[in-house]
This record gives sequence, C-alpha cells and structure tokens, in this order.
Amino acid sequence: MTSIGKDVVIDGIRLHIVEIATIKKYKRGYRFLVGYRIIDGGFISPVAHFWFDFPVDWTKINDEHTIEQVENIIKQKAKEVIDFYKRIKGKVKMIH
Repeated sequence: MTSIGKDVVIDGIRLHIVEIATIKKYKRGYRFLVGYRIIDGGFISPVAHFWFDFPVDWTKINDEHTIEQVENIIKQKAKEVIDFYKRIKGKVKMIH
C-alpha cells in the first residue's frame, strides 16, 4: 500500500506522503486523510491534506484487493493535486 515516506512522481513533480490517517466511519467503511508535500525542484510546499471515503466492510480493510484499490485512489488523487499545481504554479509567488 502507498505509505508514509512514499512518493508519487508525475512529470518530475513529487508528491511526498507524510501521513495517512485511517478513520473508521460510524456505519460502514473508512475515511482516509492523506498528508502530503509537493516537491518541485527547490520548492517544497507546506503540508497539505486530502480526504477520501472508502466504503468497505471493516473486516476486509487488510484484504489484498482492498489495499490495491486504496492505493489506486491515492495515486489518482495525487495526480489531481499535481495537475492542479501545474496549472497554478506560474501564477503563485513561490516563497522559500
């Protein structure tokens, strides 16, 4: 599974995973909070987060197929974050 310390690299821009919190929902499934930094050359962003829900039976969270699905969602969300960053990076003043 994508885990703390792992990177998702797209077009030379790294999204570095700094934390993953798993929260069991009241009724069914899990909510994941993923903390990350964007690393682009000499630029390192502050830690930011994205959430996503994953509707799985609590007893199947460690199932190999479930882990693969969660990993794919994290990679897709990372791609969305990097795509957004690429669209705005020329318009945002980078402060080091």
